[in-house]
Amino acid sequence: MSHWEPPLLGPLNTERRQSHVAFPMTVPLAMETLFHEHVSETIPAYEEVITNLEDAAALLSVLFNGARIKSEYKSVENLQRLLEKNEELQEELKDSWRRNDFMRLQSFAFWYTASSAPEITKGRARGTVINTEVQTLTVAWTSRYNGVLHKLLCNNIHDAFRHGKRRPFGNFASLINCSGSGKSRMMKQLQELIASIPFNLRRTDSGNMQSYPDPDTMVRDHFMDSSHLSALEQEAFFWTFFVHLFNVISDFIAEWSSHRTYSDLVSSWRVHFRDSHTVIYEEVVTKHQNSLTVSIQRTLPNAALRTEVRGALIRLLKNMDQLVPESARREQSGRVKLVCSFDEADVLALQEVPGNAEEGNLYDALCSSLDVFRGLPIFFVFLSTNSQVALLAPPKSRSKSIAAKQHFGSLVAPFTETPFDCSPKFPLPRDGHTLLDIITVEFMAQLGRPLWGSLLNAMEPEPEPEPEPKSEPPSQGKSTPPVSAPPPATAPPSLQNLNPMAAEMIPLARTKLLSCDALPEFTHETKVEVLSQFYTPLRKRILAEVRVCLNYEPSRQKTYDELAEMVASHMRMVYSVPQHREYMRSGYSSDPILAEAAAQEISVLNTSGIDGATSLPSIIADAMANDLCSVGER
Repeated sequence: MSHWEPPLLGPLNTERRQSHVAFPMTVPLAMETLFHEHVSETIPAYEEVITNLEDAAALLSVLFNGARIKSEYKSVENLQRLLEKNEELQEELKDSWRRNDFMRLQSFAFWYTASSAPEITKGRARGTVINTEVQTLTVAWTSRYNGVLHKLLCNNIHDAFRHGKRRPFGNFASLINCSGSGKSRMMKQLQELIASIPFNLRRTDSGNMQSYPDPDTMVRDHFMDSSHLSALEQEAFFWTFFVHLFNVISDFIAEWSSHRTYSDLVSSWRVHFRDSHTVIYEEVVTKHQNSLTVSIQRTLPNAALRTEVRGALIRLLKNMDQLVPESARREQSGRVKLVCSFDEADVLALQEVPGNAEEGNLYDALCSSLDVFRGLPIFFVFLSTNSQVALLAPPKSRSKSIAAKQHFGSLVAPFTETPFDCSPKFPLPRDGHTLLDIITVEFMAQLGRPLWGSLLNAMEPEPEPEPEPKSEPPSQGKSTPPVSAPPPATAPPSLQNLNPMAAEMIPLARTKLLSCDALPEFTHETKVEVLSQFYTPLRKRILAEVRVCLNYEPSRQKTYDELAEMVASHMRMVYSVPQHREYMRSGYSSDPILAEAAAQEISVLNTSGIDGATSLPSIIADAMANDLCSVGER
C-alpha cells in the first residue's frame, strides 16, 4: 500500500471556503461519540481531552462522519498525518473546541469532493449551443420574445392551483420538452406575468456545448450537500431554506414604493430580481448555512417548523399586497402570486439520498417538502434542458417516492406546450419567394423550433445604409454628358450581408440531433471503425424518424425508454403526457433545419462502408424487425 503524502495547506485565512451542510456537532456531542458516555454541559479544556495528535485525528473523523469528503480524509491515520504537517490546522481545531463551534473548520473547501450529480447517460452532450455560439445565445436570450405560449403557461399554472390548492402534492409541476424548444426562455417571459423566483441548478458546462444563463452554483451546491441527511433532516433542511429565502426577499421589497396594479409590481419585481438575484441567493445560503447547526440540532417539532415556514411565505405575500391598492388585491384573489422555478432539476433527480429511505432522490425529497405550502398562492415548476420524463415525471410504477405514490392522483400532469413556428417575420407573404430563397438556412430557420430562428435573428447584420448620391458641380456651358462606368460586380443576394450564424446552423443541428459534442473526425483508414462506433442503432432510427416519421406505440413498455431517451437527448418533441404518466405522445414535427441535418447524416451513413443498415429503407426494416414500430404501420 502506497504511503499517502498529506498536502501542506496555505494560511487558513486565505483558504477557499465553500457552502456545505453543517453537521450538528458540538463539543459534548463529539465527546459522547468518541467515548460513548454522557457528557455534562460543562465543556472541559481541549488539552484535558485531546492529549495527542491521534486523539485530534479521531475528533476530526467524528466531525466529518457521513460527509462527502475526499477519500483520503476518511482515514484517521491520514488525518493524523495531515495534522502533523499543518500546525495551523491543529490550532484551528483547538479554537473550534473553545468556541464550541466547528462550522468554520468544516467549511474549508479542501475537505470536499466537487459537488456534481452523475451524468444521465455516458457520452451525452449537455448544453444548448457550441462554445463558439455562446455570445449569440446570450443576445438571443435578451432579444424580443415572440409568441403567446408564456400566457398559456400562466393560465395553466393558475388552473392547476385552483384545482390542486387543497390537495396534497398539487402545488408543483414539471415542464417537459426537448432541447431547443424554448422552455427556459418561456419561463423567463413568464416573469412579466407572475412574480418569480428562478433558480438554475445546471452543472458547470464542460466539453464543446454551452448553455445560458449561468447556473446559481451556490444554491445548487448547497442543495447537493444535503443528500446525506435523514428524511426528517432533509425536510427540515428544505423548510428552513425557504424560511430564509422568503424572509430575505420580504426585507428586500419592504422599501419599495407602492404600485397601482399587480402588473406594475410584477414588472418592478422582474427588474429588481434580474439585477440582484445573485446577491439575494448568496445571502440566503449564507444565513441558512450559519443556522443549520442550531436549527437541526434543536429539532424543532414538526408543527412548529411547519408554522414557521408557512409564516415566512405569508409575510412575504402580505408585503407584496401592501405595495398595491385594495382593488388590485381583490383582482388577484384566488390566483397564484408567486412562482418558484428550478431549471436543470435533473441534477437533483440524479442525486441519491442514502439516508432517506422514504424518497428516491433529492428531487423527490424537495417535492415532498413543498406540500407544506398547500393552499397558499405559490406554485413550483421544474424543468430541464435534457428533459428526462422518467426523472421529473415518472409513472407510478417507476416512482421511488413513498409520498408521491400515496398521493399520485393529486399530481399535476406535466406541462408540454412550448413555442413552435413563431418567427417574428410571420406571416410570410404568399408570393415573392423563389426556390433559391426557401432553401436557404435563413429562410428555413424561421420555421420549426425557436432555437434556430432566435440564434439567427440575434446575429442578423444591420443593413448597410445606401450611399448618398454625389452632387454634380454646376455646368459651365455645354459639355459632353459623362459616360457612366459599368456598375461594380456584386455578389449574389444570398451572399450579401451573410449572417455568420447561418454557416454554423446545420452543424449545430447535427450535433444536437445525434447528442454529441462534435461530429466524428476520421481519416480514410479509420473511417469505418469510427463511424461504426458512432452510428448506433438508436442514432440510425432517429435519422429515419426525422425523415419519414416512424410510428411508435407509446404505451408499450418496450418503446417507453427509447422515446424518453429521444426526448431527453435527440430533440424529439413531447405533445402531451397524461396525468397517469404511463406514456407520452411525442414525435418530430416539421422542422426544416432538423430535416436537413438528418439528410446530411444519412448521406454520410450511406457512404460510410460500415456493416448493418445504412440506407433509409434498411433502417426502417430493422426497426420493424425489432418490433419497435406500431404493428398497424407495417
